[in-house]
Amino acid sequence: MKRTVFLLVLLALLLAGCAPQEGDGVLFSQSGDVVAFGRDVNVTANEVVNGSVVAFGGMVDVQGKVLRDVVAFGGNVSISGEVYGDVVAFGGNVDLQSTAVLHRDLVAFGGVVTREEGAKVRGSTEWPLESVTRVWPTPLPTVPRIKPDIPFATLPTMAVYRGWEAVIGFMLGLIKGILSALVLAALAFLVAALFPKQVQVVRDTVAAQAVPSALVGLATIFLAIVLAIPVMLLTICLLGLGVVAMWAAVVIAGLLGITAVGAMAGESILAAFKVSGSTMPIAATVGVLAISLVLSLVSLVPIVNCVGWLLWLIFITPGLGAAVLSKFGTEQLRVPSGEPSVQPGQ
Repeated sequence: MKRTVFLLVLLALLLAGCAPQEGDGVLFSQSGDVVAFGRDVNVTANEVVNGSVVAFGGMVDVQGKVLRDVVAFGGNVSISGEVYGDVVAFGGNVDLQSTAVLHRDLVAFGGVVTREEGAKVRGSTEWPLESVTRVWPTPLPTVPRIKPDIPFATLPTMAVYRGWEAVIGFMLGLIKGILSALVLAALAFLVAALFPKQVQVVRDTVAAQAVPSALVGLATIFLAIVLAIPVMLLTICLLGLGVVAMWAAVVIAGLLGITAVGAMAGESILAAFKVSGSTMPIAATVGVLAISLVLSLVSLVPIVNCVGWLLWLIFITPGLGAAVLSKFGTEQLRVPSGEPSVQPGQ
């Protein structure tokens, strides 16, 4: 069995999550993959897509060549050209015209396949040609083949690029990142202004126990996700208020933690610029704004943007864990005897 299920999961997560450019509902990754959300994808007769084509809520019309896979979620697929990877339609139909050439498998989940005379579906020896229409469930996939079946060097290398969409996508991502950083910095200012003592306690806890705080923060996020369904089932008569209360506590602790970590960073930044006399709200605002802007810019960098969520996790977990350890900043950290105590402001 081929890599059909791998294709459905990995393309949905990796391609959509790693595509660095966005414009008019279409994403383009550096490897030449094309991902469309809520619109159709048309590969004309003189175009060659060097990667895969994935459409969410739209149809795919291939008249040229696609060197990898073609996948449509909730849309139809029409092929009159050549596809060198798998063709998968999830909740849609597949129409193979007489000039269509498919080098691998063809699968339709919840749809039908119409095939004109002359259309070629080579597939693999594991899936006979006379049984090209597949519906769910299918057997579990084996390890996917990594080595391509065709020498790409002998094929045209003209990929589908739309420069103005790439520029617009980058600018929209930049604006979105700046706005997100400003909103987060404003929240940090409010939290530090309204709860300065609690923020100070959380800050001291992070400074004294950074690694334990990060581990506790990571465990808190994990438990909140795992316990969401059981808590909701236990409080079903209260319309899921238990889940809301649990996540509200996590969000409050997270805001305290982000503000505390931002205050630490802001103090260092202000000290580097020799700015004295800054207050906790100012330091928290500067630190959170600086960190958020850096992380937002990193998320726009190709390849690195795929692990941008990990950088945000590293930013959030220490403060979140410190807020939990200090009971939302109400309990000063107790340092074991023999270790220097952490005084507020240090």
